Amino acid sequence: MPRIPPRWSLLIIAVEIVLIVALLARVCESSRTSKRTDSGPVDRQARAAPDFALTDQHGRTVRLSDLEGRVVLLTFLYTSCQDSCPLIANAMKRATDGVSPQDVALVAVSVDPERDTVPRVRQFVEAQGLPDRFLFLTGRRDELERVWSRYGIVVSPGREREHTGFYDVGHTEVVYVIDRRGRDRALLQGGLDPDEMRQRVLELL
Repeated sequence: MPRIPPRWSLLIIAVEIVLIVALLARVCESSRTSKRTDSGPVDRQARAAPDFALTDQHGRTVRLSDLEGRVVLLTFLYTSCQDSCPLIANAMKRATDGVSPQDVALVAVSVDPERDTVPRVRQFVEAQGLPDRFLFLTGRRDELERVWSRYGIVVSPGREREHTGFYDVGHTEVVYVIDRRGRDRALLQGGLDPDEMRQRVLELL
């Protein structure tokens, strides 16, 4: 068997080292990605939250950037939801009980523009006993789709329930925590525990 020259041996060793380093880098990147997809809270990079302007339950135009100076809890709901949406809205309410409206705003963006008219979102806020700081925003489908896209919200209307005219809307269930400077600081998902929300809010006050 011919002997490999020393310089070729060194080259082979160098190539093996490069391959090992590349493999370790891929493993580390995979680990970081898996942490981002877990169901618990995810700390963010303090980047500016995408701005938008929609209509609230009083018919007023509200721009997210108008709320700078307050911590914002931002979520995505629809008024005909009979399970998770009222729970999320009330978790946000409980998380901010006793905190001044001047310090915290609660914002929900509709995922059902065809049914979530201004009167319907106002009725939802009143029926759930939500505070004045709670802004339920709606708009045209094209306006809302831009917001959904910027915040990574997947919306998928379900089938009609037994010819009742009622249908569910599947959507990503998350709460974004945005700081006083309009920066996205945390993403809460999974159980959406009001105690976790409250802790995140108080950390930013």
